[in-house]
Amino acid sequence: MRSLRPLVHPGSVTRHFNEGETANLVAAWLEAFGRERQGLNTKAFLWHIFSANKYPNVAGTEALVQYKQQEESLFLVLSNDRKIAFATDTRPEESSLSDFYVFPENLAWTMAFTHEDGWLGPYFARHEAFDRLNETNVAKLKKRREIEAAKQKAGCKAAANLLASRVRNDDTGFANPSAELGVPDGHTCAKLPGTSCSSKITDKSLALISIYS
Repeated sequence: MRSLRPLVHPGSVTRHFNEGETANLVAAWLEAFGRERQGLNTKAFLWHIFSANKYPNVAGTEALVQYKQQEESLFLVLSNDRKIAFATDTRPEESSLSDFYVFPENLAWTMAFTHEDGWLGPYFARHEAFDRLNETNVAKLKKRREIEAAKQKAGCKAAANLLASRVRNDDTGFANPSAELGVPDGHTCAKLPGTSCSSKITDKSLALISIYS
């Protein structure tokens, strides 16, 4: 019976890789972490590289601790059978795949989740050039957050301008906007359900935007 578990959780799949792209990811992963795989049955499980200590790694609880410290702008996921690969916007904690590997685009590190969890695995390993690669990833993540913040700020400004225009044109739906919205003199505002104008506001919140006249 097909598993009802999501392909990845939390987060969502932002891109599926085709067969050729998936093959390239496998080759890149093996180049980064599997150069000493001779004599191992990596066709069955890539993580045999770690269980056989052919590449420096940590396992079990320590692997999870280090994994949870990783923040990236994008996470790639590769199935052990090398047939499925996709990108996700959030660090995966579980998947319907029984054995899978998570890593950033430049392979600064990798996490191997195994079906033998608790006995063999999970495993976490860093690229031999981790410091340099991670520095690049941190800068990329910082840039992404700056862009998201700028977009959010621009969206709030646009919403405020629209509201101001409607109040000036008495197009708010209220007979007396200032009185019915309950705002101080010299201000006009509106409660906007679902706004993301503040990081403290959730989708279920009512955000209060004040516009100084």
